[in-house]
Amino acid sequence: MTSSKDISQWEEAPLNELLSVLETGARPKGGVDQYKTGVPSLGGEHLTADGKFFLRNLKFIPEDFAAKLTRGRITRGDVLIVKDGATTGKCVLVSESFPLPKAYINEHVFLCRFLSSLDSRFFAYFLRSELGQKRILDNFRGAAQGGIPQSFAENTLVPVAPAAEQKRIADRLDTLLARVDTSREHLDRVPGILKRFRQAVLAAAVSGKLTEGWREAIGESIKSWASSIPLEGVKLPENYKRLGKIVFKLRKIEHSAGELPRTWAVMTIADLYNLNVLIDFADGNHGAMYPRKEDFTQEGELFLTASQIGENWELDIQACPRLRSDKAQLLVKGWAQTYDVLLTHNATVGRVALLEYDKENVLLGTSVTFYRFNKDYISPYFGRILFSSPFFQNQLIMEMVQTTRNQVPITKQVSLNFICPPIKEQLEIVQRVEALFAYADRLGSRYQTARQLVDNLTPALMDKAFSGELVPQDPNDEPASVLLERIRAERDAKSKETGQHRKSARKKTGSKVEGVMRKLTEISPTHLSDILKENGSMLPERLWAASELEIEDFYDQLKDEELKGLLKEIRNPINDLVVMLEAL
Repeated sequence: MTSSKDISQWEEAPLNELLSVLETGARPKGGVDQYKTGVPSLGGEHLTADGKFFLRNLKFIPEDFAAKLTRGRITRGDVLIVKDGATTGKCVLVSESFPLPKAYINEHVFLCRFLSSLDSRFFAYFLRSELGQKRILDNFRGAAQGGIPQSFAENTLVPVAPAAEQKRIADRLDTLLARVDTSREHLDRVPGILKRFRQAVLAAAVSGKLTEGWREAIGESIKSWASSIPLEGVKLPENYKRLGKIVFKLRKIEHSAGELPRTWAVMTIADLYNLNVLIDFADGNHGAMYPRKEDFTQEGELFLTASQIGENWELDIQACPRLRSDKAQLLVKGWAQTYDVLLTHNATVGRVALLEYDKENVLLGTSVTFYRFNKDYISPYFGRILFSSPFFQNQLIMEMVQTTRNQVPITKQVSLNFICPPIKEQLEIVQRVEALFAYADRLGSRYQTARQLVDNLTPALMDKAFSGELVPQDPNDEPASVLLERIRAERDAKSKETGQHRKSARKKTGSKVEGVMRKLTEISPTHLSDILKENGSMLPERLWAASELEIEDFYDQLKDEELKGLLKEIRNPINDLVVMLEAL
């Protein structure tokens, strides 16, 4: 063995020279949505960008239709490539672990079957690599929903290593990339673990468990929340004018608070509002007052919707659209203030944020409710914790189940239950939750870094593999040039033998003979247009007969040459049902 980086025994060749089969599949006329059983038919949606199969939501073709197909049946060792659409070029090897005993591709996928003297794994890995994908997509034609014609294979150069080295590289990549996949699977559990951790922290925070030791240390000196409310009631801020509210229609909502510390209280949103502890709450403007599309511009007031609120308290103020100031001045409801707690309640229900932005006015859309608490009794930071907790979120879910609608309007929110610890304990809870969440955020950041490193491993390994750095070279290996010479010689001999057999068959029968039809890998890219140039315009049936191709291959080649502008259809001006084909 010699050291890596010596690839002097490697060659490059067009992909089509290395294939025994290059074909697409087919489906019944009218599609396959009506078939719930049968033979699986795989399309581009069943191939993933990381070289895997996604076999949920399988489509099927009928057994009798599959029995008549002469192409597109998948066998182990095949390489499948998406031929059109947004995911053109995705490439997957049909490995020994492929779970379907019988399956076909549809017309949106190419099936590449490599010669038996080659290791298809080696070439599948290359075609998945950054360079391989670039070479495939250099053949892309058309707009966003365009694709690659069948001639992509003759225009796509691929590296050819000695046969023994192909196997060494493929074996090594199999081993290393399996480890990468395992690492990725382990890492992908982290977001779920962190989410459960945060939920556990929130649950402990609003049940009293998080501050149990703190209460024991404080002893009897802490007053209950209820006793902190003055007998004459809590006064609203001076000169504060509440928005008008309809009469609350309350209903009892079950909750999961269980046994709480004796100093805590459970109140409804309506209770807090009536005590003036909740100064105000409102969403945006409905009906005729709701802003229209033309009311938004590049300048004006910030208009905050559920789209700007994330799952983990994120609030993206900069992403807010802006409402014309003259229109905004007409609106009374929905003006949020600094330290309001925001709750999404329509379509995207249950996201929570705290408005800490104080540089501009912020107007809410109809999908967000602001909650403005008196800070002497409810910390807005604690309000954010309570609204995010399983205790509160489960009430939202129950309300949506009751109404079968993905919303919890203000008329329903008034009946929701809220847990009220003494204000000092609220502040202690906030401090502890923020410390634990900061720890979770650090873990999340490390996860993102590790995930990026793992994601970078695959392309790095591919680069090493196809630059000769992954495995040592063996000077005793048969050079790729000799391998390619033998492949080309065998192909030439087979082509001559097939041609003689075909001529003999035509002399005997004067027509096509089953079993001696030509394959797409045996013809030139201009096969049909060459026939038209030699014979002039022809009916499609006559051109098919002259092409000596199977009918499915004929239509694939016809579409390919039409896409390349080599031929066109001409319709009879008297009878447009009559179509002739003409070379360009």
